Amino acid sequence: PDFRLEKSWGLEGTVHVHGDGFSFDGSAYYNWFSNYIFENQVAPGACQAAAAPSGRDVDLPCFQYAQADARYFGFEADASLRLATVGNYRINADFVGDYVRATVKSSNGIVGGPVPRIPPLRLLGGLEAQGDLLTGRVEVEHVFEQDRIAAFETPTSDYTLVNASL
Repeated sequence: PDFRLEKSWGLEGTVHVHGDGFSFDGSAYYNWFSNYIFENQVAPGACQAAAAPSGRDVDLPCFQYAQADARYFGFEADASLRLATVGNYRINADFVGDYVRATVKSSNGIVGGPVPRIPPLRLLGGLEAQGDLLTGRVEVEHVFEQDRIAAFETPTSDYTLVNASL
């Protein structure tokens, strides 16, 4: 009940280029938040103190909502290119990428740092054969390591996912 109104200002630039057999859509953004609301993990002792009147022990992580200024910036892009036409099939290549960096600023006793649960850089490339009756696709997606994490999070390793569909 004591939280102030969360406000944000954002700036975004977009590019859309579409033509015969190709397309590109991209955007980059920067957001300024004041009074940003987020979860912050608190020490187990704080959870025990809060649960003490009920007499229960708390074995789960305990979180408290907090407010501070924050900044987000990132980009999103996707592109598609028709490589060839073979009979009734269109052979297309496509690419997708996205990234966000989000930071809570230090203020009012709150230690700044990464905003919780922010995904890492992701890149995907695919090849597709599209026909009237049948479509086949292979794609490779790589998600990079995330080691820019909030205090209660653990780093995640990078991974690559390969998909095929018919």
